[in-house]
Formats: sequence, structure tokens, C-alpha cells
Amino acid sequence: MIPIEKCFDRGDFIEPPNQKWRDAYLSVCADKRTILHVGDKIPLKGVQTDIVTSNGQIIKEPIHGGLPNPLCATAENKPPDVPENQLMVGTLFTYGKFRFLDLADLDWEKEMELACPINKIGEVTIWQAGRHGALDGAGAPGFLFAIKPQVVVVNNGPRKGLGGPSPGAQKAVSIHYDRIAKTPGI
Repeated sequence: MIPIEKCFDRGDFIEPPNQKWRDAYLSVCADKRTILHVGDKIPLKGVQTDIVTSNGQIIKEPIHGGLPNPLCATAENKPPDVPENQLMVGTLFTYGKFRFLDLADLDWEKEMELACPINKIGEVTIWQAGRHGALDGAGAPGFLFAIKPQVVVVNNGPRKGLGGPSPGAQKAVSIHYDRIAKTPGI
């Protein structure tokens, strides 16, 4: 119902359960696709749009300087998540002093690569929470405390993220919400 002129993505999809979504996407976007690579910029009038992660790669140089992250020395690390979550396109939108970071479903390990030993993103105004707010495999405190978002937006639903429990969780919402709420500067 809405005309689609351009599609931006990281390349091919790898998880077999997503085949129907891949086919639907390609039926609309096949000849309109731009494959994004780390360091690319998407043209958006008046907004600087930096691709900071894509297809398992992260930016090599910090954006806007970058500072050592003292949280790295004691930060908890987790192993890689499912392959698809390692490959997400992450985008930093900058409009003047306003900075919005969306890393989609990027996992904990890749978040920490963005934050340690140097915070390559810097501080942001808004962080779009990954995983619909279900931060069992994302939302690394060493990363969140370094980017210091003023606002966290959770794209949620009744059976995802803050709407349901994580595997093995005793409480549906509190473990995820608590991590977001305890982030300095929220």
C-alpha cells in the first residue's frame, strides 16, 4: 500500500526459518536493494546516517573521536548468539547534537566489540533497545553505560521482549526493565 523506492540490507539471509520472510522481501526489493557495509552512509537529507555494523563486521574507527571505556576491565562478556543476530545492520543517525542508535537484534558480544576497549559510538540521545527489550542476549551493561542514552525506546509486542519472559527467567519483565532503568542518565 506504500510505494517502496529503496531497500537497504546486509546481504543474504541465513536462517532457514526466515525463508518466507526473505522471499517476501525479495519479491518487493530485488531490484531496489542496496547492500550495506560498515562505514557506508545512507543518503538522508539533513541527517548523517552511519552504518556501524553489518554482516558481522563493526566500525574500526570511532565516530566523533571515541574514548577509552573504563567499564571494559570488569564488564561481563557472553558468547556469540545465533548467527543472524551477529550480522545485524546497525545505524547511527546524527542530526546536529541529536544521536539515535539502532542496532536491531545485535548480540551482547558485538555490542561489547563496539564499546571495548574504546567506545566507538560515543554517547547517544536515544537507543532503540535490541530484541524488543528482551535483553537476555543483548543490552550489555558495559555497552549501555558507555553510550549513556537519555531515552531508550522498546519496540515491543504482547509475546516479545518486555511482554514475555526470557528462557529460564522467574519474572517476565523485571530483569530486562531493571537493566534499562539502571543505565546512568536514563
